[in-house]
Amino acid sequence: MVRYEVVSTEYVTVEVREDGKEINIRLNDGVKISRHQNQLRAYVEKLYQQGIKRINADQITLPYLDKSINLVRGNRRLDLVYYKDGRIYECEFKTRRECGLDKTYNQVRDMRKYCENFILLVPQSELIFVSDTIRNRKIKGVTVDTWDT
Repeated sequence: MVRYEVVSTEYVTVEVREDGKEINIRLNDGVKISRHQNQLRAYVEKLYQQGIKRINADQITLPYLDKSINLVRGNRRLDLVYYKDGRIYECEFKTRRECGLDKTYNQVRDMRKYCENFILLVPQSELIFVSDTIRNRKIKGVTVDTWDT
């Protein structure tokens, strides 16, 4: 069966089989998933392996994600929401660079208003800095933890 290249960009190539019954989408070399997405995926997989089955996450696709769990809080979207032992956990991932931005702490303050158990997940190297910053800015009700697996 003949394949026709329908779309080709610097990021992706889309091919369609002659009979139109198969479409192949191929990412070109050099296109990478971001560190944020890699860490989110690894963290979600770790939760799932620990027996947590009610999980939803933004920006990734896994067969066991429960898309009925809403990620939106206020006018923002969380990276991860899961249930453990009947409690909801609402998580935001931040990269090393984001840990030093005022914007991050303004977002955390805003998100906290809409969350029951808000967890800010950061790289291990930034754990103390972010914990101190949250405390110094008097942002209450935020748990700071590491996403490093």
